[in-house]
Amino acid sequence: DPDVRWRTYGSGPNAGEFQGLDAVLKYLSATGGSVDSMHSELVDVFASQRGAVIHYRTRFRRGTKEAEGEYFLFLRIESDVVREVVAVPWDQEAARAFWETH
Repeated sequence: DPDVRWRTYGSGPNAGEFQGLDAVLKYLSATGGSVDSMHSELVDVFASQRGAVIHYRTRFRRGTKEAEGEYFLFLRIESDVVREVVAVPWDQEAARAFWETH
């Protein structure tokens, strides 16, 4: 959806809400561009016609600092189009600590 909404929960600098495809892509690009490496592994997907939940693990590295965590994406789907994504780190404090230092 060109008006897709992306929300990242937490208290760190990456938490926030982004409206519109351009804003979401800019946010995701900036997030990926702020680390030296990132590797994600899909754990599971649960889906229906109205939504989906994606569970994945990600490892980040920036300089000598590394972090690993589990994340969930909750997708709201209407008329076969993703309208909203909510990203939730399982360990919000660890995610905040990693992203706060860049």
